[in-house]
Amino acid sequence: MNNIKLFLIRNYGSLEKAAYNLNVTAVTVRNWCGTRPRNMLKYIPEISEQTGANYAEIVEEVLICEEEGAI
Repeated sequence: MNNIKLFLIRNYGSLEKAAYNLNVTAVTVRNWCGTRPRNMLKYIPEISEQTGANYAEIVEEVLICEEEGAI
């Protein structure tokens, strides 16, 4: 399981709940966890507000995901 998926599950409970709270589709969230992690950065303000994570933490999760080769 990659860092973005773990981050979203830890903070939202499930990927589906993350999608609902961010007003995106479940497919979009699954894409963030797989082939398009950088697309999640568009939602940094909402994610930060809803989870209490700061912007740097969210960017770090995306960069780690990319380094691990999830893209």
